[in-house]
Amino acid sequence: MRAFAILLSLMLSGCTQMSVDERITRADELAKSVGWHSFTINTKFFDLHAYGSSQDGKYDKGSSIVRVYIEGDGYSWINSQVPSDNPTPMNPIAFYLAMRDIHNSPVVYLARPCQYIDTKKPSNCNETYWTNRRYSQEVIDATNVALDSLKEKYKANRLVLVGYSGGGSVALLVAAKRNDINEIITVAGVLDLDAWVKSHQMIPLTGSLNPVDFIGQLSSIPQVHYVGDKDEVVGVDVAKSYFGKIPKNGDANLVVVNGYGHVCCWVDGWVNLQMKARLLKTNKP
Repeated sequence: MRAFAILLSLMLSGCTQMSVDERITRADELAKSVGWHSFTINTKFFDLHAYGSSQDGKYDKGSSIVRVYIEGDGYSWINSQVPSDNPTPMNPIAFYLAMRDIHNSPVVYLARPCQYIDTKKPSNCNETYWTNRRYSQEVIDATNVALDSLKEKYKANRLVLVGYSGGGSVALLVAAKRNDINEIITVAGVLDLDAWVKSHQMIPLTGSLNPVDFIGQLSSIPQVHYVGDKDEVVGVDVAKSYFGKIPKNGDANLVVVNGYGHVCCWVDGWVNLQMKARLLKTNKP
């Protein structure tokens, strides 16, 4: 873990303007430092890359849950006008969060379509899938196939989904189609796509699905949504818009964390936030 801590510190301090190969190499090295392995899940439309803890890890006896961290939108735009040619994240926050998961269950970091994939090779990787169609039906369908594969790989029958930023949208959208989700957790998540687009006066993401359109299927699933009060990318108002549509009997909690932004300081504070959440569950009547 000391090697991991040193490597993580170096990565967080030098996470800008890296080539695709450098980004992939960095992720491989990070996974190797904690004994994780990399693998690619083939689906009908996309190949999805993942890094996961060992299948032989010492988990809770009889553990039937795998915890899946879903990455954000990654390096989707070079600037406000020019999309990137590869969405592999410069700063893979969901990966760092996954490495700091405190639960005694298998943990997997699941990248989004075309992240950690050579986009020069045929795999339906074109910029529409990290711009306007980033939450499209085909993206959600591929992610659902990947989740089925992970359940089989880790011999689990239930899932906990943790989504960072746009990965929060993906977590909600796939959960709406499933009946095996124990809990949904989002960190700085895009919970209401229309509210988010409106807040930044962006062009609507034509072809993408909006989690609030599936609120009926989602409201009964236990959810915790963490938002930073200093987040200027996905503001608290976006989360409040989502919560305004949840039925009163819905099982969802909004946690606004003072001083946190969109990137700062989720990685450093993640263990503590998990400990607090575990304590609240333990003391829940």
